Amino acid sequence: DDVRARPDTDAVRDRGRRRRRRDRPRHRVGHPDDRQRVNEAYLSSLQERQKYTIEHRLLMKDGRIKWVREVGDTDYDAEGLATLSRGTVQDITEQVLLYQELQETKLKLEEANETLKLKNEQLLELATVDGLTKIPNRRFFDEMYDKRYKEVSRDKKALAVLMIDVDNFKPYNDHYGHPAGDECLRKVAGVTLLGIA
Repeated sequence: DDVRARPDTDAVRDRGRRRRRRDRPRHRVGHPDDRQRVNEAYLSSLQERQKYTIEHRLLMKDGRIKWVREVGDTDYDAEGLATLSRGTVQDITEQVLLYQELQETKLKLEEANETLKLKNEQLLELATVDGLTKIPNRRFFDEMYDKRYKEVSRDKKALAVLMIDVDNFKPYNDHYGHPAGDECLRKVAGVTLLGIA
């Protein structure tokens, strides 16, 4: 912890300078990116006459960065003028670094979970969708038929099953070749999906 004087008047400024020269080592400065935020917190506390608490970084002489929690308060004279600002500075570097590490780990876990979810969806599609026609395959049919049959039997509803046979497909496939036969099956599947959607 460190005692810090933040004067508001000329007299207190002089006192603050003497205090800093006597008590505070000159081996650290506020981080450039945090200075404005720290000053705004201090000035706001003067205007509202309330204590302030702020977490910010200190840039050490050797280049290291320390995180600190600064808590400050100000005394006022009978006329309401600030006479002395004082406070404590606590090193919270370890807590901040641990929190940052936890956040990074959490983000990595969330990304890994999203990747796992996507892979599971892809695996399910590979297991239940026909690779050529991109429509549900026999395995999917067997699973869904059993499920739907139980539902309609319980609810006393009707269940329709559609069976399609492509006439003369084998001669067409033999005559025009397998690529043309595959394209034919894809078109039949597409038309079928449009018809029952």
